[in-house]
This record gives sequence, C-alpha cells and structure tokens, in this order.
Amino acid sequence: DGSALAVGYNDTVAVDILSAPELRRVGAANVAGLSGGSLSQVAWSRDGALLAGGSYWSAATGSPVFRWADSRWSKRTMLLAADETVMGIVPLADGSFAYATADPSFGRYDAQLNRVLNRPPDIADLRGQIENLRLSADGARVAFGLEKGGGKPALFDAGARRLIGRSPPGDMRSADTGGLPLRDWRNDLTPKLSGKPLKLEKNETSRSLAIAPDRRSFVLGTDWYLRRFSAGGEEVWSVALPAAAWAVGVSGDGRVAVAALANGTIRWYRFEDGRPLLALFMPRDGMRWVLWTPDGYYDASAGGEDLIGWHVNRGLDQAADYFPASRLRDRYYRPELVGAVLRTLDIDRARRDAGPPQKPPVLPPVIRILSPRMGDAVSGSPVEIRYSVRSPSGEPITGVDVLIDGRRLPDLQAGKDLDAGLVARSAEQEASIVVPLAEDGTVSLVARTGEHAGEAAMVRLVWKGVVEADLRKPRRLYVLAIGVSRYQDPGLVLSFAATDAGDVAAALKAQEGGIYREVVAKVLRDEEATLHNVQEALDKIARDTTRDDTAVVFMAGHGTTEENKYYFLPADVDIARLEQTAAPQDEIRKRLVQIRGTALFFFDTCQSGSVMSGPRLAQPDVTGVVNDFASAENGIVVFAASQGREVAYEEKSWGHGAFTKALLEVLNGQVEIFRGRREITVAGLEFWLSDRVKELTKDRQHPTSVKPNAIRDITVARLQ
Repeated sequence: DGSALAVGYNDTVAVDILSAPELRRVGAANVAGLSGGSLSQVAWSRDGALLAGGSYWSAATGSPVFRWADSRWSKRTMLLAADETVMGIVPLADGSFAYATADPSFGRYDAQLNRVLNRPPDIADLRGQIENLRLSADGARVAFGLEKGGGKPALFDAGARRLIGRSPPGDMRSADTGGLPLRDWRNDLTPKLSGKPLKLEKNETSRSLAIAPDRRSFVLGTDWYLRRFSAGGEEVWSVALPAAAWAVGVSGDGRVAVAALANGTIRWYRFEDGRPLLALFMPRDGMRWVLWTPDGYYDASAGGEDLIGWHVNRGLDQAADYFPASRLRDRYYRPELVGAVLRTLDIDRARRDAGPPQKPPVLPPVIRILSPRMGDAVSGSPVEIRYSVRSPSGEPITGVDVLIDGRRLPDLQAGKDLDAGLVARSAEQEASIVVPLAEDGTVSLVARTGEHAGEAAMVRLVWKGVVEADLRKPRRLYVLAIGVSRYQDPGLVLSFAATDAGDVAAALKAQEGGIYREVVAKVLRDEEATLHNVQEALDKIARDTTRDDTAVVFMAGHGTTEENKYYFLPADVDIARLEQTAAPQDEIRKRLVQIRGTALFFFDTCQSGSVMSGPRLAQPDVTGVVNDFASAENGIVVFAASQGREVAYEEKSWGHGAFTKALLEVLNGQVEIFRGRREITVAGLEFWLSDRVKELTKDRQHPTSVKPNAIRDITVARLQ
C-alpha cells in the first residue's frame, strides 16, 4: 500500500523496514539463526507479505526465498528456490510470485505457497570439481562432471570432436594443488603463498588453484579473473573471466591452462601469456556441444551449433537482435580452423592456414508472429497469421516460407507484397497470410533474403474445430533407397551398400497395412544409381508426396568433400569431375525440402573403413551436413551413420554396414527399443542406433541424428 519500504543488503543477512515517505527505520525481518551470504532481493507480495532472498545458502536448503506475513515480520517461512543465489523476486497480480536464480533457473509459487513452476538449469554444473577436472598431457582432452561435485562424468576430446559420457582414463591428471606452500586459496578472500597474501582486488574471492608442472608458477581461479603468479608471488598475467572459475588445470606439457566456469563453459588459455584460445559449452544432458574461438569461429556436434549465437545491439531504444550460430554457418562454421588452435596455440596462424571464409557475413532477416498468440485456440480454417519482418542487412526479402509442424508448404509463399524501399532501410513491415489447419499444429514462418534464411518464428495453435475423418486414416509411406557397392570406377568398391538399400526398403515395405495404408518403395542399386536416376528419383518422391504422407530417403555408398562441399557418389561418378558427375549437398537438400510430408533422411555415405585401395577420397564432415539439412527452415529429420569425419564400417559377418544392421534389427522386430512398446519413434531410433552401432564397432563409429524442434516425435514404424 506504499506505507513501508523493505531494504535488503548485498553484504549481510538482514532486511530493514523503513516508513514511507519519512524513510525512518520501523522494524526488521526476523533472521535469527541465519548467517553468511545476503538477502539482497526483496519484494512485497500482493497480500502484504515480505519476500526476501539472495546469496544466503545452506546445505539443507540451498538458497531459499523467505516470507514474513505477520505485521511485525517475526514469523519466517522458508520456500525452496535455488541451489545458487536468488537474483530476483517478482510479485504477480494474482498473489503468486516468480523468482529467478543464478543456477540459472526460475520458478513460481502460487498464492497458497505451492510451487507450481520449477525450471531447473540446463547448463553443466561445474562446482565442486577441483579434483574432477582432469587434463591430458597436451590439454586437448578434458574430463569433468556435468553435475555438481563431478556427477555424470564426461570427457571432451577436441581432436576427435567428441563429447563422451565416461570416466577419465588413467593418463589424465587433476590439478596439482600441493606442490607449493599455498594456503587459503579455496573460497577465500586472502589466498597466501608462504604466509604472504597474494594481491587480489577488493572482495575478489579465490576459488581454485593449479600449479604448473615445473612448479615455477601457478594459476589461481577467482570470481573475476584467471591469474598466473610466479613461484615468488609476482603476477605474470591476468585475464578477466565471464564467471567464477570453480576449477582450473595446467596441461602436462605446460602449454595451456584450462578453467571450468560457473556459466557451464570450459575454457582454454595460452599459459605463456593468458590469451584466450577456445571455449566449450554443453547442456547438462551431455548430448550436444559447441566449441568456439574468441572471434566466433566454431565447431559443433550435430544439433549443437545453436547453443551459441550473436547478440547484435540496435540502439538504446530498440531490443537487440539475437542470431543463432546456424544463421551465419557459411561464415563461421570452421572446424579445421578451430581444431588447429590447440595444436598451434596461435589463433592468427590458424586463421591464416585455414584461409579466408568463403562468404562475407550477412545478417539474416528477422520475423515475428504478431497474432495469434502461442497456445491460442482456433476452430476455423484457414487461419490468418499476422507477422512483422525486417532485413537488418538491407538486402531485399525474397520470400517468407510457411511450415506446419516443421514441414514446408511449398505452394504457400508469403512476403511478396513487401515494400522494397522500407526493407532497404531495415524498417519493420507488417503483413499476413492465411494457413490451412485441421488439427493441433505449430505454424512457423521463415523469412529469406536470397539464400540467407532467418530464424523461424513459431506459434503453437490448438484446434477446436471438427476433426476431419481423413486425418484418422493411416498415412502413406514413400521410400527411396539408394545403395552403390559397384562403381564404374573399379577402385570404388564397397561390399554391402546395395544390399543395405534393398533390405531397408523391404523392411519398410513390410509396414504396409499397419501404420501406413500403403508403402510405395523405389530402390536404386549399383548401376541403376546413376546421377541422372538419383536426381530423377528424388524429384519424383517430392512430387508424389502430400502433406499427410511420410517419405524416407536412404542413401548408402561413398561420399566425399571437395572445397568444403559434400558429394554423394553415384555409380557413374568420375572422381576427376566431381562437380559435374556427383550429387552435391545443396542439390540433395533442395530436393528433400520439396517433399510435402514428413521427410526422414538416412545416409551412410562415408568412405568405408574396410576399403583399403582405390582413389583417396577426402572424408566428408558428416556433422556439417547433418546440421545443414536439419535446419528449421528445411524441416528434415536426419539420421547419419557417423559423426565428424569418422568412417562408417561394414563387415562380412554382419552382411551389412553397422548402421544398417542396427536399423534393420529394430525395423524387423529383432529387438525392442523400449520394453512393451511397439511403436518405433524418431527418439527411440536415435537411442537405439547410437548405442547399438557403438557396440558393433567397438566404439569406433557413432551415429547421430537431429530433428527440428517444430517436428513432433513421430512414429516411424511399428513392430509386427
């Protein structure tokens, strides 16, 4: 009611109550029994109760929100909130309140003090890992735990481009913290060397320590800096950190320092002068990762590149833009450059050796859906979608693609009537388009400026109209299976690619009469799989499918890379004329995008590990192909037999490639992915293929898959 003011403090556990407008102290919240930290965040709920939280923490409660509801603020209630500092408390009009924390997490309590929302953090929790952070001798492999205290162990291998869920091997070492007379360095304001305090800034807390292998210097990780000191206590260098360094290490060769930070990143620094080299980020589930240089060049796992992006300011009076890394992939996805950084310890040299980027950076268009709102109910079709769009680069907007549940509607284009003059000035324009809808669905709009696609704007709509009978009918499945074992070039020989294609098509054909009312399968084997026939078959499957159908395209054979472009090698390929005689990545993608229904692309096209002769082919970067095909604007679910530049294996005892063997085991009902469940979903396939192929190849081959977010976890097949 404006009669009192609550004051919290950054440096103590106290909340004072001041009268308004006199600002005279009239009371204080009861904090008896609380010590350490602060209650810096305060708020009044709608019913007049006092709320407070901050950096106060205990092992039993973490950092809670406290509530005092009586007139003298003496009766304290504790409400669980965070494991780290409470950063904000916001009272809501219905008597509830929301909170945000440094974990990072957020949540909400209703007016009856029931916690109705608790969104835990997604990032790795690197606290309590001074002994768990372990490095290989060259610092290229780093082991840590994805959870607090080292739980859920993981190992990142920068050379192999892999994040592996496993405990560290015996050759990896944790930080030496006892080789010099250092004391009070763990969570303390006054770390000491031989009893003498090291020079830090006021209120700067030391968190971690690693002594160099030669014991002539050491690095100290604090809340604000990574600092290197000589063995005599003189500072050699310091570098500012974006978050507290919970653990640090120095590689056995003394060339790099590594810090595990509170923001969930692992960072590499040149030990000689502290220059930042690389940063790694991964969610707590350990399924994806991205590794980048300070100037933004990056490498990433399948599905991992959008874990980072570019924040671009637009002035004081405009909200900033955010562009996920995938929007600038052509410029900044440089795995070879990133991989060279730890070998050379010189970003400038790595950039020179890798050569200039193929394309200049162009900011993509930005689109927003104005109406309807997320979760709105609709009962009539078509539905009008109002949107706004602008082009930060000033390039003309050439179209707006429409997708439903992640699949493009090729016959429906928006944005044709935009004013080119306004676009050139990056002015925001509004327009609308009507979209057919007959069931619950996610509508996505993607704006384009030539070949540059912006981030998709999405709205999830709930259908309240009549459900048409046709929607309940089984779908139709179209299958195109291509496998090349015998090439016109006698040096390009595989054993089982053609067999793989035929058997996958047969296994999917057996689904006819189940979840699919009809299965139309086309197989191209060996000499049938010429470039012309492959292109024609891809065009035909795109023409034949409707929005209600599912299409599976399976390709097995050789693949290679030339000038950073992936090529599938048809039977009549001429290696000396790849551009004219092979199927390039962008042409395959363009044809898959034209498929109107749900599109699944399986490809096993890395040079096989069993091939010992013939022309030397550059190993394709499978991860780059997967991320390109599975971008939201394409709407393709992608399964690849391997990741990075791994080879894909085939063996006589299997009668297939490892990837296809695992796929056939589940399609033919030889195994159950989940006990008791008959449906084989995209998520289930991903789980099975990953584990089974790794088992078959003794951890040498690692399949990967990506599903655009707007596409639901669809059922691919059902066990017979």
